Amino acid sequence: MLSEKEYQADAHWFPDGKRMIFGRTPSIPGSSEKVALQVLDLSSKQVSVFPGSENLYGPRLSPDGKRLAAVTSDNKKLLIFDSQSQKWTDWVSEPGVITLPTWSRDGQYIYYANPSNAPGYRRVKVGQPALN
Repeated sequence: MLSEKEYQADAHWFPDGKRMIFGRTPSIPGSSEKVALQVLDLSSKQVSVFPGSENLYGPRLSPDGKRLAAVTSDNKKLLIFDSQSQKWTDWVSEPGVITLPTWSRDGQYIYYANPSNAPGYRRVKVGQPALN
């Protein structure tokens, strides 16, 4: 995506088709020591840090583009950013490792894996109280 030496992962298009969001995976050799979500503006070729995304990676935009899910760099929490309120919310926090967040097609649920604590996939409904 970018011609640089740092590893870039999890690129997703914004609904406007003019920007992409991506992360820097903390556990992959060659990735940046500074973990944060990055936004690439394709028209200006400028990269900026997504607001409040320090120590987050694995960005996943909801199907309607109004929410963004991401995982903390220690894989202990799943957070959701709401574009209307412009705020991040701790959504899921559990023992073990949270990985691979994926939105349902209708954007009502987020699925994620927890391979270390009772291994399997989980589903949480967006809009219900967060799990802790």
